[in-house]
Amino acid sequence: MKLWIHLFVVALLSICIAWMLSFLPELKPHLPNGQRELQVFNNDKPITLTDNNLVDWVVSVPMQLELIRVDWSDRILSVDFEVGKPMESSDIVYNQLLEFVYYGLGGTTNVNRVWVRLVQSSEEEDRHSKRLLLALDAHRSQISESDYNSWRNGQITAEWLIDRRFQLTVTPQWTRLQLE
Repeated sequence: MKLWIHLFVVALLSICIAWMLSFLPELKPHLPNGQRELQVFNNDKPITLTDNNLVDWVVSVPMQLELIRVDWSDRILSVDFEVGKPMESSDIVYNQLLEFVYYGLGGTTNVNRVWVRLVQSSEEEDRHSKRLLLALDAHRSQISESDYNSWRNGQITAEWLIDRRFQLTVTPQWTRLQLE
C-alpha cells in the first residue's frame, strides 16, 4: 500500500511541476529591463573571438540570409551573405546587416572592424559567379548602445542607422533591384 502512496505523491508532484512550468512563457515580459530578446549590449561577458570558437559564435548569430563566407583575420571579421531570386525585402537585408555588425562589434572583445558584403548569383551560365550588391564597413568606434536600443525598439530603422553611422557602398545592381 505504501508503494501506491509513493507513486501517487510522485505523480502529483510531477503534475504540479509541469503546471508551474507552463507559466514560464508568461513571465517573459516581466524580465529585468523588459528583455524579450538576446541583447548584444548586456551584462554578459563579451567573447574573445578566436579561430577555435569562430564557428560556434557565427552559429549563435541570428540570420535570415544565407551566409556563404566568413573570414577572421587581423581583428577584422568579414562575411558574405547571398540573397535569393527574387530578393528578400530590403528591410530584411538591412536588419541582417545591422544585426551582424552589432553582434560582431558589441558581442566580442577583439573585433575592431566588420565588413559585410551582400551578393547575388549571376544570371549568366557560370553559376559560381556572384555579383556584389552592397558592402558595409563598420568600426567599433561607430557603434552605440543607444542607437542599438532605438533600432530594437522600432524608433529608427536599420536602413536609417546604417546610412548615418557606417560606410555603405551601394552598386547600381542594388539600386536597380530596389526599383523593381
